[in-house]
Amino acid sequence: MTSASFAIAAADHGSSYQAARAPDIKQATLSRNIPNLERPIRTLIFERPCAGLTMTLAGKSYLRAVRPR
Repeated sequence: MTSASFAIAAADHGSSYQAARAPDIKQATLSRNIPNLERPIRTLIFERPCAGLTMTLAGKSYLRAVRPR
């Protein structure tokens, strides 16, 4: 899976834990890949409250660009 695929899965499920319940996704891998994706574009895709993940406006824009149609 690509980093964009991990971000899409996390956005669709609302948390890295829930996304990790999908086949072929491990929570540790997903949690590592999202910051690796955010670092080069120098913006947060997700806000990380105590529970779950919340998309930022920049994250919503990014996912619209990378989500398969």
